[in-house]
Amino acid sequence: MNRFTIKLTLIYRLVILSVSVSVSAVTLAAEPMTIAVSVGQSQANVRQNHVDITHVDDTDSSWSLEFGYQLEKIAIKVGYVDLGEANVELNAESYVPQTYHEQVKAVAPILAEGWTLGVEVPLYQYEQWVVAGQTGFLFWDNEITSQIDIGERLTTKISDTNIYFGVTASYEVSKSWLVGIQYRNYMLDESVSDVAIKVNYRF
Repeated sequence: MNRFTIKLTLIYRLVILSVSVSVSAVTLAAEPMTIAVSVGQSQANVRQNHVDITHVDDTDSSWSLEFGYQLEKIAIKVGYVDLGEANVELNAESYVPQTYHEQVKAVAPILAEGWTLGVEVPLYQYEQWVVAGQTGFLFWDNEITSQIDIGERLTTKISDTNIYFGVTASYEVSKSWLVGIQYRNYMLDESVSDVAIKVNYRF
């Protein structure tokens, strides 16, 4: 087990422990249910260098839908997020389709989509402004597709579970509505950052 795996395991245990302790220690808020919609832009942190890369597109539009159960000092969040699609192009002159596909798989940035499960905790509040921290898990799927000109089209489906961290800054427009900005970092093999406008409705 390498250091990175040990680190993720420790973080996972801390998240589960914090959720268990918080849920047992707090009471329900006056308006416990929330629904939130966010729209933003995601970007993959591409680290691979490959001599045959001719073009990389590692940003795209993102959106998410999230439901929350608000306790007094913590909220449990379940949602769905689509981080968009990314693209990489290689100089294909020296590749057959299968080899080209393997090279694309190795260097392609991943902007995944999938389900999220996490918690959100308020960090600071001033008048109508609220800053909150969040962490949780992304259960994601993705497809990597490659094609050389009009040749064979190959697709590989991949899936995984990774941790995310984030922070939101929101303004309480009314008792029920909040509007703000959200930043999240999804800890895939190559991390993905996402900045979005977020609208919350409490009921």
